[in-house]
Order: sequence, then structure tokens, then C-alpha cells
Amino acid sequence: MLFPKAFAFAAIIFTRQNLILMKKKTGLDPVAAFSEDPVKNIRIENEILRMKLQAEAGAIIGIKDDIPPELENVFLQNVIAFEEASKNIKQVSLYDFLGRPAYKSIDALEPAEVGRELCRLKQLIQDKQVILDILDEYDDAVIYKFITEELFLQETYESLIPGMVRHFTYESFHPNHKLDIRERVMDFLGGWFERKIDEHSWELSRQFILPDETIYTKEQVITKIKTIFAAYTAFIKCQYALGEIGFEWNEHSRTGLGFCEGAVKYQAVLESGEVVPVEGPFKLFLSNEGNWWHIFYFIFPGFRWQDE
Repeated sequence: MLFPKAFAFAAIIFTRQNLILMKKKTGLDPVAAFSEDPVKNIRIENEILRMKLQAEAGAIIGIKDDIPPELENVFLQNVIAFEEASKNIKQVSLYDFLGRPAYKSIDALEPAEVGRELCRLKQLIQDKQVILDILDEYDDAVIYKFITEELFLQETYESLIPGMVRHFTYESFHPNHKLDIRERVMDFLGGWFERKIDEHSWELSRQFILPDETIYTKEQVITKIKTIFAAYTAFIKCQYALGEIGFEWNEHSRTGLGFCEGAVKYQAVLESGEVVPVEGPFKLFLSNEGNWWHIFYFIFPGFRWQDE
């Protein structure tokens, strides 16, 4: 089962024909009416498909409320189609799938050879419809060692399902905590500037803990933020600068604490058209419990924890 790696990416690229075939396999009649409302019919069918995925594949699918139900239906059908199609396919090592290419160990290469050999392996991987994403900058020797000593050992399907690619990310094997923290911060900044922070903002923790030990739920914080957003019609001329990012990681408990400092500058537009300039430093505090960084407290221009 490919769920831990890239099921969403893989499933979404199935063709429309796969969808039609899947509806025949599942026995779900796409035109069967659950109610007189066609949109409600699709939503009910989507719920059935989600339950099917959870029961048969252990997958819990979370999709934003603003996604059209028709698109969600295609996605869910594609995930089921992928699971059905992959059940009877033999798994082999990625090295075998690639045709057991010749290569030298990292210790057998001269420093000047590493870059050239890495390019050769990357091209070979790409030619076999395998995607390897590397989200940050690393020394060539690090990636070469990863490919030859780890990636080659990964199990994959012996044959390729039509419309599918194999997708791996270096950071899923070797987490880059500083990069992850930066992504959570960028998610928060984007949500703030666009005034779209809501219950689907996964960068936010379920609980927020203030320095005086006051605890807020995620829902309470979102309510506070939405109250601020409602006072304005837009945030314009938004600028930001990221400063220091730091973290402490406990490998034994697989937990960590981190932070990001920076500064923002933007203009908040009132309904009257008046523009209120907002600027200043920010600091976001994050925790990691379960391989995901969450923001659990922040100091941010334009936001106050206590009402005045």
C-alpha cells in the first residue's frame, strides 16, 4: 500500500477512464439518487467512499470544505482505483526496478567524480518515471550516499500502473526541521496576509499556551483572528522578512521545540477606505509531537491575545 508515500499525488493523475472503470468495480452507481438534490447525492457518495477507504485501507481523508464535491468525488474514486489496481502487483526494490545500474560506493569515488555520478543516477531515475524531490540544498555526496544506500533499497511496484509515477522526497527520509519550520511560518504568513486563516490551517496547534500558562483552543484563536480580519476589507502591500530559525530536537522522544523570528509590514484597509499601517517584529513558537511542526504561540503585529 502506497499511502505513506505519495498516494494523493499518484491518485490524482488517473485518467477519466480509470474513474469510470472504478465505479463499475465498486458497484457504486454514479447516477443512483440518494435524494432529489444532485449536490447532496455527491456529498453522500463521498462520505461512503471515505468510509470505504478507512475500512479497507486504513486511510483517513481530510479535504477542505471549499473543495467542490464533484472534484472531491473524482479524487476519492481515483484513490480507490489506485488501491484496487495495486493489490496484485509484485513489489521489488527500486534498484531492481531501475535495472540494477552499475555504480560505485561513495567511498570509492574521488571528490571530483561525485557530482558527475550523481547527475548520471538522477537522469537514470528520471528516465524510469521516478521523481526524487530534494527540497533544500545539500552536498552532492550526501544525496549520492542517500540514493545508493537508502533509496535503492526502497520497495516499489514491479510494473507501473498506467498514469502513475513513483515519487520520493529526500526529506521524508531525513527530516529537515528548519525547512519544515520555515514552511509552517510561510503558511501562517500567507494565511494572515490573505485573511484566510481557519480551521483548515494545519500549521496551527490544537492548543495555544501563553507565557502566563493561559491555554486557548485552536477554535478560540481562530475566532480571535477572524474578528480582526472582519474589521478590514483587505491587507495590502504586504511585506515580510524572515530572521533566525532555531529548534531543539529530542531524538529519543521524537519531539521538539522551535521558533522563527522576523518582521512584517502591511496596510489594513477599513470599509471606509482608510488605510491603517501595521508593521513590527514577529516571533512564532512551534512544537513537534508526531512528526509535524505546529505553531502553539505567536507574537504578531496586528494581533493581541488579551482584549483591551
